[in-house]
Amino acid sequence: MTVRINWKGDEVKRRVADATVSAVDDLDAAVSEAARHDHPSWQSRTGEAEASIHAVPPQAQGARVKGGVGFGIARGYFLEFTTRGHPGDRTINRAMERLSGGLARRIRDRI
Repeated sequence: MTVRINWKGDEVKRRVADATVSAVDDLDAAVSEAARHDHPSWQSRTGEAEASIHAVPPQAQGARVKGGVGFGIARGYFLEFTTRGHPGDRTINRAMERLSGGLARRIRDRI
């Protein structure tokens, strides 16, 4: 008796990869938006620092997907990290910690 299998592994891998890129993009956009609105240790007088927080478009690198969120201005480093005795606010880091737990759900919802 012969059994025929319709293998769809390549299609499933492609769908998971596409869903992952989309979910990381969505997560990074949500993190950048949250970081723009939640930074208790510093106040933006001009709005430049807040406006510079942005998501980097995710890219698939083999089986991994790499995206990110950052400041578009040099002094953003000083707002995020502790430097010269000034305690950093961890603005982006806190937003990522709060929101990244839902990444698996975001991927699953797209498959």
